[in-house]
Amino acid sequence: LFFLPTDSDSNSNSNSTSTPSPLSHLKIEIDEHEHDAHDLFSNPSLLSHLGNAIADPPVSLTQLAISLESRLNRDGSRIDPNTSLLLQYISRNRCIRNLTLELSAYRMGHCIADMMEIFRPFFECNDRWQSLDVTTRFGMPAKAVSLLMEALLVRGTRIGGRRRKRRSLDRIRFCQVGPSGVECFLTFLGIHPEVIPRVICLDSNWLENRGCEFLAEMLRRTNVKGKTIPFPVEEIHLRNEGMERRGLQLLVTALAERRTPLETLVLEHNCGIGGSKGMMVIADAFQHNPDAIPSNLCLSGNRMGPRGLGSLGRVLAQRKFPLEELRLENNCLCDESVKEFADAFRERPANVPKRLILDGNRFEEEGFLRLLGLIAKRDCPLETLDMNYIIMDNDRDDGNNNNN
Repeated sequence: LFFLPTDSDSNSNSNSTSTPSPLSHLKIEIDEHEHDAHDLFSNPSLLSHLGNAIADPPVSLTQLAISLESRLNRDGSRIDPNTSLLLQYISRNRCIRNLTLELSAYRMGHCIADMMEIFRPFFECNDRWQSLDVTTRFGMPAKAVSLLMEALLVRGTRIGGRRRKRRSLDRIRFCQVGPSGVECFLTFLGIHPEVIPRVICLDSNWLENRGCEFLAEMLRRTNVKGKTIPFPVEEIHLRNEGMERRGLQLLVTALAERRTPLETLVLEHNCGIGGSKGMMVIADAFQHNPDAIPSNLCLSGNRMGPRGLGSLGRVLAQRKFPLEELRLENNCLCDESVKEFADAFRERPANVPKRLILDGNRFEEEGFLRLLGLIAKRDCPLETLDMNYIIMDNDRDDGNNNNN
């Protein structure tokens, strides 16, 4: 797998330079409470060979995923020594760019504390590290998240014997970490804006309104008048977070006040913001500053309902430049809402989004033709119209009940 040279190869090619191994993705699943006498983690010699193969420079490993299921002893003992040994080998690799941690432990604070101590040389000496993806099964306490975030402060600090000023990671994703852990993460970013990643992804943490308050506060603290943030956040992805209209209002109000608009905002599968009022909350927040709307806006799977799309369309029509993409899949849009959306751009068809996704909605022939009439205009910039799985009520055969 690692293309390790044999003894004869190493002797015959002792003067030749080693070429990078083609291995770039590695996932290690560690279940500490199911070791037996014949597995890898009970054989220090094999473990040493595997660790050296990962750590050596010839291995161009760029994506590493560690799935650790550790029950940890009731007496407070930490990570298994063999597991710790393998992690120490891994931390010597300076090519890793994407680090994924899937953690399931009863004492998450102890587990994270041990991992951060082991990986500290990796954090300090690896300036190629760009992405952190954390998924937990039982949630992560705030203390553990704080230890994890401290790694961002020491990233690349020992390269060339001096500190380098550089932006933080390109992407951070937290999945099933829990509201308290995410609130700690957002508070940390507000205090240390120099480590704000370009992309923030939050998935299934059940933030609700309180979590949105922390997110809005972080956006405001990094948007203080007269204070320059060298690398502001550019993308925010919120999926399955249980967001309600109050939380939506807090978030979009903070975004409307930003001097540097986001590039991408994803609010996906948050049914609490559904209904016509959800769309109108977005339209009202950006009414006086439509150019603050992110150029890529995803509102898929929120069941926005048949009304409100016209209000959003009228705000989008006032922008200086059209959106790059607007995604509205599975939002229960009907014939009337599509007609209102098309009519909003009647006077300014040049502001129609360049990519419009309407999969999984329900409208009839009149709304469909109204939309086609809009995109047929010469100055309409629409490049892609995606309408798979559109259900049209009058699109049926005469007596066979077969949809066309």
